[in-house]
Amino acid sequence: MTTVKTKRITINNRIDELPKAVSFLEEALDEWSMPQKYVFPLILVAEELLVNIISYGYDDDLIHEIDIELSISSLWLELRVKDDANYFDPTKAEKKSGDDFDGKTIGGWGIHLIRNNVDFFEYKKIEEKNITIMKKSIEL
Repeated sequence: MTTVKTKRITINNRIDELPKAVSFLEEALDEWSMPQKYVFPLILVAEELLVNIISYGYDDDLIHEIDIELSISSLWLELRVKDDANYFDPTKAEKKSGDDFDGKTIGGWGIHLIRNNVDFFEYKKIEEKNITIMKKSIEL
């Protein structure tokens, strides 16, 4: 039977909350003695997703909560993000390739970075909540 460890944090939909989320992830991964080759990609995908949610997901200036759940087993790391932002399924965003990069256009590569740093990428809308799940296979 595989043991799963899970940690959770809730942040507000403000860019200045991003360091809180990153610190939470770094501390959890450090506590679990996660090799560095898995730490950077996980932090990268978390930052990219959270910046997209915070920057583009809300039509108002109200405070909204974003729930972040990090889980680990002997086989995978899972990052689950739940928010009440506007509907957007990142798994259906147009795929990009290196041929699309012109060196001039800023932005639009976050979901590409997520796709290229995880093994599983899923989106669900449940009871007005967006739930994005990303998994990375690991070998410990």
